[in-house]
Amino acid sequence: MQAGADLYLTKPFNPAFLLESLRTLLRNRDQQREHFRRELSVDTATVAPQRVDQKFLADLTAIIEANLDRSSLSVDDIARSLGVSQMQLYRKVKALLGTGVIDYIQSLRLTKARLLLLQEGNAIAQVAYQTGFSSPSYFATLFKSKYQVSPSEYRALHTPSQQ
Repeated sequence: MQAGADLYLTKPFNPAFLLESLRTLLRNRDQQREHFRRELSVDTATVAPQRVDQKFLADLTAIIEANLDRSSLSVDDIARSLGVSQMQLYRKVKALLGTGVIDYIQSLRLTKARLLLLQEGNAIAQVAYQTGFSSPSYFATLFKSKYQVSPSEYRALHTPSQQ
């Protein structure tokens, strides 16, 4: 354990304990990955590029956020803006974030949509279009799969009721 192992099992071991330990390790890694993804998408202006990877992620996020309302934004557009090939972009994003480029774009869109839903006067369809979704129903489906509530339920839960 002092050498940095995540888990040490002695024989004979309980298979149920092994499975639960693996689930816990995987869940913890997913939480760490999601934490770093959120930190990165919160405010790219405060990211001080100390390393090449941080600069790459800051540039990637800035390009996506600048084009968030474009439903036609493609991986090719992003790769061209960054000056890399599509394959290089896919590999680098997968290595750094553990997710695909499209998933990262959707994650940023849904994060922005969450903020827009809390602003008064924004219809759900309007929020969908502002964040680059071509269909409000597709937006609602993705939103619900990520946050476990529909956009209208999210708004109702997070805005003070008007009486």
